[in-house]
Amino acid sequence: MCKNEQGSVIFLALLTITVLMTMVTASSYMLNNEIKINTYNIDRVQALYTAEAGIEKVINEINFTITEDELKGKLSDFNIANSTCEYLEIVKDENEFKIIVKGKAENNAKRKIKATIALVNVYSEKPFIYGTDFIINENSESNGNNGEDNSNLSNSGQQVNELDAIDDDVYDDYINDKNVIEKADGYNGDLDLNSGEVVYIKGKGTLNDIEVSYSEGDNLPVVVVDDDLTLDNIHEVNNIVLMIKGNFKYKTTGKGTLKNTYIYSEGNVTFKGHAKEESPGNSDEINGPFTFKGQCVAESNVKFKISTNKKNQTINYLSPRENGVPSDISGIKITSWQEVN
Repeated sequence: MCKNEQGSVIFLALLTITVLMTMVTASSYMLNNEIKINTYNIDRVQALYTAEAGIEKVINEINFTITEDELKGKLSDFNIANSTCEYLEIVKDENEFKIIVKGKAENNAKRKIKATIALVNVYSEKPFIYGTDFIINENSESNGNNGEDNSNLSNSGQQVNELDAIDDDVYDDYINDKNVIEKADGYNGDLDLNSGEVVYIKGKGTLNDIEVSYSEGDNLPVVVVDDDLTLDNIHEVNNIVLMIKGNFKYKTTGKGTLKNTYIYSEGNVTFKGHAKEESPGNSDEINGPFTFKGQCVAESNVKFKISTNKKNQTINYLSPRENGVPSDISGIKITSWQEVN
């Protein structure tokens, strides 16, 4: 091989190596950029999720009575994994909260969300909410027995179409709570409850007495029943939330008093007297003074068998939110939600 040919081979070899090195370098550069872009995009997604978590935290804290300063006191910047949520603006305007939240992740990835969250009454502020009918003494919606005027009672109901008395997620959260006190199938007996306790009755339940130790300002105790529930001859029921997947009956021989009581039933709710076997003369009606302070929600009917006139009735609505009820029927609506720079 001549010297010229040897030089050509060396030149081609060097050229090939140079081209290959250039391609490898370019590929490495492009791959590195792609990795950086993908990583940055992942960080931006993480920053957005962190900002959304900040909004969710606001939703969990707000209610009708909380002030702007109280909400600010409950909310503080927090970290999730390698990202940080910052609250930039919290303003209350009547029943609306205006919130600006920033999520920050690695590689200086930032996302900002501006949201307006409104507090709304899903149902009207009535003591008795029903999906189908509001029935007093079976055949009348306005009068009690013997021509007695039950107008105080009959004016306390409100029909709501497509009523959902119990949110399934809320119901499941209660019965799956690790601190729940579970009762046997078909429980029949008494209950002693403290503030904030949750009792789960699997199957039908009959309660003969309820004692509640409750301090004002605490969360009310909750009884969750995945079938029918009957309160049998309990003259007074105070400071409790009852969540029933089936029908609910309240039966009493004389007066009926339910105060700071919240009833949510996916079936019918019935208030009536109870004729004991040993006292056959007792009426099947509530024949003493009737007091209800709280709210009762039934997806189907609310029924009364009651002989008291309006002078012996005390019917008042108590807001679930104002009384620390975990499963209130007031709603939170996000009226605006946008990403801002």
